[in-house]
Amino acid sequence: MRRPRDKRSWDEYELVSNLRSKERFIQDMESFGDVRVALIYPNSYEVGSASLSTHVLLKKFNEVGSVRAERFFYSRGFSKYYSFDSLTPLDEFRIWSFSVHYELDLLNVFDILNRFSIPLKKEERNSFHPVVVVGGAMTYFSNAVLAEVGDVVHKGDLSEEFLDCLSSVDHRMSREEIVATLTTKRVEPAFSNSLGESVFISSNSVFGDRYLIEIGRGCYRKCKFCVAGHRFGRPRFRGLKDTTELMDSVSPITKRFGLVAATVTDYPNIEEVAEHCIEKGYELSVSSLRLDSLSNTLLKALRLSKQSSFTIAPEGGSQRMRDAFAKGISERDILKALELGRENGFRRVKM
Repeated sequence: MRRPRDKRSWDEYELVSNLRSKERFIQDMESFGDVRVALIYPNSYEVGSASLSTHVLLKKFNEVGSVRAERFFYSRGFSKYYSFDSLTPLDEFRIWSFSVHYELDLLNVFDILNRFSIPLKKEERNSFHPVVVVGGAMTYFSNAVLAEVGDVVHKGDLSEEFLDCLSSVDHRMSREEIVATLTTKRVEPAFSNSLGESVFISSNSVFGDRYLIEIGRGCYRKCKFCVAGHRFGRPRFRGLKDTTELMDSVSPITKRFGLVAATVTDYPNIEEVAEHCIEKGYELSVSSLRLDSLSNTLLKALRLSKQSSFTIAPEGGSQRMRDAFAKGISERDILKALELGRENGFRRVKM
């Protein structure tokens, strides 16, 4: 591994090293494979470390015995891009795997490629360039630009099919052979019943040192402005026993938990999970609340978790607009949610 040779590189090296030193790993992620894969989240460490895609990919890729996957995050101030797992520079990796979830993050993908003088269009790359793999939420619904950039684009959830292809890659293969090995014939996005959870926690994450548990994926609602109900597949939920046992197993490390789903209040066992958190004294937060599905138990659990406010989404200032969006809520639903919040000790609400 090349060591920094100038002050700017040393500053970057020390920043990455400092962030890494504050992480606490829940699961052992050591890997000694010969196929080196850079897992690049094209946004800040604070955002990327809070994305369960980072955790799932790190775990699943490193379970492939021949693979050694390491994390990278985006910063405008970075030039070398050191791995958050071994402090190895990015340009020593053969496969660059980008997890793209937001349109604006594509600009950061372009910036990273430009910094290393890698052509943005896959047709213009040569045998010395890394293999650029693209996945993430954007592949569910927007592939035109991704197909121009990615040598390989994996649509939808991480699939066993792709992991099987990855296990067939040999570190002695040429760039063209790696691309051919990773390319599948899949046309529609893949949908997986496997739900993710945190591999590590960090106080520098936007969610702090909360342990994140994905309790659901997909959505049965068809709000017109939202991709989840139209492209993310049928709802898949984590079982109640699995959820509570996962919390209990991690509680010696942290008692702060975050539940992740397209709509957490659509989780069939949300009441039981909230009651479990109240009973055990766990701090609970949620990624989303649907205001017509709120309950006293859930709001009580959130209030006991020292939250001073909660967020609801009317999505429109008039019933006509809400109906046009197919949101499926009424003014009465909004007033009921506010009353429930006040009854449970909340004095502030975000809309």
